[in-house]
Amino acid sequence: MAATLPRAGIVRRRSDLKRVMKAGTKAAGPLLSLRYAPQPQTDCPARRVAFLLPGAIKGSVRRNRLKRRLREAYRRNQERFPAGFDLLFFARPDAVRAGYAQLEAEVTSLAGRVRQ
Repeated sequence: MAATLPRAGIVRRRSDLKRVMKAGTKAAGPLLSLRYAPQPQTDCPARRVAFLLPGAIKGSVRRNRLKRRLREAYRRNQERFPAGFDLLFFARPDAVRAGYAQLEAEVTSLAGRVRQ
């Protein structure tokens, strides 16, 4: 397992984000919401991910800390998600006050709800 997420494993194109938002399936928990959709191309990596935070989370330090925690929780548990999907994690404002263990438990819980 790599110490960081590979650049190819991150959803970067706006068109991909819009596609998942429009046609993706939703799974939600108390701290995070997840939208996922199959990847249209076969040359994409096994799974791609993006982390989106609401504007209600003020302060760059708080936003960046939450994103770092979410990325690490996903990186440690990415094998639990099925291959061939684009994943969009949406953090709720309460996620800022959650500890790392709570965030990781939420990510693993959402992984169990992803259906092929």
